[in-house]
Amino acid sequence: ILMIIRKATLDDLEKLKNLYIEFDTFLNTEVRTPDQVKLESFVDYPASTNKGAIESIADEKYITFVAEENGELVGYTTGRIDIQEGKIFEKQGYVFDIFVSKLSRSKGTGKQLFETLKQYFKEKGCNVLTLNCNIHNTNTLAVYKEWGLKTDLVGHYLYI
Repeated sequence: ILMIIRKATLDDLEKLKNLYIEFDTFLNTEVRTPDQVKLESFVDYPASTNKGAIESIADEKYITFVAEENGELVGYTTGRIDIQEGKIFEKQGYVFDIFVSKLSRSKGTGKQLFETLKQYFKEKGCNVLTLNCNIHNTNTLAVYKEWGLKTDLVGHYLYI
């Protein structure tokens, strides 16, 4: 099995949208509480998915890498560099998503995607990498700990 990690292109758009949908379905059925599903849902899901996929590839603020196995996209990661003027860690790499399709998990694909994005951030002068993860996504939290990430914030919400 030949695994290639590469920068996403607009040719990947349709396959990337399918991975977005698979990721969102996974989160909504296996991770998120019913309240979280409401908080994360879009009124026009197809349009928002299309917009997000295009931005992640074409907008210079974002970088997306894909994992390609035998010509099929099996995973992706998207990040952005955030400038925090005046902070000690002024240039921060933020990871929006790391996702690997269910049938391609436990092969090290997620780690390869993460390491590729981490290296990209280093090359761009970032000195810290941050990401958010749902507290109910216990498997992923354990993986992030294995990869050396530290947990320090928990999000809160309130309907008003």
